Amino acid sequence: MSLAEERKRAQQLWLQKLKKFAEVESWYKRFPLLPEYSPRLMDPSPLWHTFPRQKQAFDFTASHPEDIHVFAKEEPVQDSGIKGLRRYFVTNYPQLWHVIRSFADLNKHASFYEVIPEGAACKLYFDLEFSKELNPDHDGSKMVKTFTEFVCQQVEDTFHLKCKQRHIIDFDASTESKFSRHLIFNLPKAAFKDNINAGNFVHHICDEITKQIAGASTDGDKIEAKKPRLESNDSPLGEDLCCLMIKDKNGEDMLFVDQGVYTRNRNFRLYKCSKLNKENPLELASSNTYMPRLDIGSPKTKRREEYQLFLDSIISNVRFSSDIQVLSFEGDESRRKTATTLGDKTKANETEASDKSTELLEGFHHSPYPDIDKFIRTCVTQGGVQGDIRRWLYFTRGQMIIYDISKNRWCGNIGRQHKSNNIMILVDLKSGIYYQKCHDPVCKTQNYKSPEHPIPPDCLPAFFDEFEDDVLLAATQQAEQDAKVVTCVPEGGAKMGGAGSDDFDDDELLAATQQIEQMQAQVEKNEEERTSGRGVGSNGVRRTLGGGDEASWQQQDNLDITDDEMLAAMSELEDSGIESTDT
Repeated sequence: MSLAEERKRAQQLWLQKLKKFAEVESWYKRFPLLPEYSPRLMDPSPLWHTFPRQKQAFDFTASHPEDIHVFAKEEPVQDSGIKGLRRYFVTNYPQLWHVIRSFADLNKHASFYEVIPEGAACKLYFDLEFSKELNPDHDGSKMVKTFTEFVCQQVEDTFHLKCKQRHIIDFDASTESKFSRHLIFNLPKAAFKDNINAGNFVHHICDEITKQIAGASTDGDKIEAKKPRLESNDSPLGEDLCCLMIKDKNGEDMLFVDQGVYTRNRNFRLYKCSKLNKENPLELASSNTYMPRLDIGSPKTKRREEYQLFLDSIISNVRFSSDIQVLSFEGDESRRKTATTLGDKTKANETEASDKSTELLEGFHHSPYPDIDKFIRTCVTQGGVQGDIRRWLYFTRGQMIIYDISKNRWCGNIGRQHKSNNIMILVDLKSGIYYQKCHDPVCKTQNYKSPEHPIPPDCLPAFFDEFEDDVLLAATQQAEQDAKVVTCVPEGGAKMGGAGSDDFDDDELLAATQQIEQMQAQVEKNEEERTSGRGVGSNGVRRTLGGGDEASWQQQDNLDITDDEMLAAMSELEDSGIESTDT
């Protein structure tokens, strides 16, 4: 090798090293090294465990002796059209604050979320937002003041508790194009039973505001003023509730309160954290009057006050005492009636399912029907992004499969990818169709369901899978009997044929052949009905068995499972996603 070639080769190696150094430098700029966490003597031991699924994180927390909690974080996904991937981690409050504060000191902002556990006592909270471009004349600060005063009055009237502006943590994450505020109410010696009850109370407040704006009081009497004003004997507000109405992207009027953030295991953004690839962390609003109360004997420093404010802003961080009041709210009469009806229906379905040995199977990635799994993967490619099966649930009653899809959030209702909520594909094995639903609160409110699409017949289960267990058992026993060697006794009493004899009467052979031909014809007929769509009952059950009375078909129809039952089961079993969520 000549000297020139050696120099050229050395130069190329040096350029490759420089490229690697630049990549490492870029990585450390995005994810800088943080100072080591050194807990105090009274703080919990250092602990930080990451899990791919929410359930695993909760299981670990339940089995750990120390005071640890589940949180979520957003991670970038390469070569994907989705915004970010949720991961769940377990740690304690002091260590989490150390990480958040260290990022903030470096002018970086972590994408951390609190996971509000299902059934856990919590504080009252709100997510207020609207588009500034669509509502240029709205004064967000004035709207928040009007709204908080109305909420405080509702809290005092409903629960007879003191609720003032000094009890409300007011966070601001607004940008030039979007107004965004988070409110956390630290009511003295009171907390809601869970975020479902808190959500019911929020729905009640929003209904009251809507009624007054519409010109009707809470008892249904008409108010003469076209734009009614708040009325209170204790603190007259003098502000117009109509200012709380905004225009959405479709030009429709709606409140600036997000009523979809009260679901189980909800993810809610933490103090000084921002969404992935955003630069608008939650900071104290200029109008905030809340002051954290330090423990007796604690040093009054800025960092200590910030840490206490962080603790007070955690929605599920409720200090229990002997005199704490646990608040519950079932909602308005219409909501209570709906809840009772659904509850009674669920109980009836549970009883019926118990009598019929109903079973719900679940798993990840691969269901009991691999051909259908493969077909569904070919269907979730909208937007040029290849989706995958994150989780599946199989209802043996009704033969339905729910696929929770990951990596692709394309929804037919909005014609694009959802920013944070996943979609799901529902497959009806009996009808041979599939359709799409999603976890997005807006789509759920609209009860969106995509058009039904057929599943290729070769992907569906075999013909005999559609029979009931008792029918299959009877057919199997009959086949075993037919398979035995038939022995005949002639008129003379002499036995014809032995154990290995294959001599049969011609009539018997003819009858057996006709029976086989009839069975084959029935199978072909049912396969034709499968592909052509004929033989489908009014409730979507394909009738593949010949004969039978109407009562037997009615009994089979009762085994079907409704969309509400499937979505309720998904809500009970899903990890947060799905119903995951950006707030």
